[in-house]
Amino acid sequence: MNIHEIAVISGDGVGKEIVPATLKVLDRIAELHGGIKFRFEQLSLYTVLHLIL
Repeated sequence: MNIHEIAVISGDGVGKEIVPATLKVLDRIAELHGGIKFRFEQLSLYTVLHLIL
C-alpha cells in the first residue's frame, strides 16, 4: 500500500469549507482505490512561516 503524507495548511487564503471537503474527497479516493492511503498533518500557516523564515 502506498502512503502519501500531505501537509494541510489551513488559513492560507482558501475558504474554510474547501480544506475539509478536499480531505473527504481524498479519503474517498483512497477508499475506492484500495491501494493508497493518505496521512494528513494539520499545520497552521504561522507554523509553516516560522519553519521557512
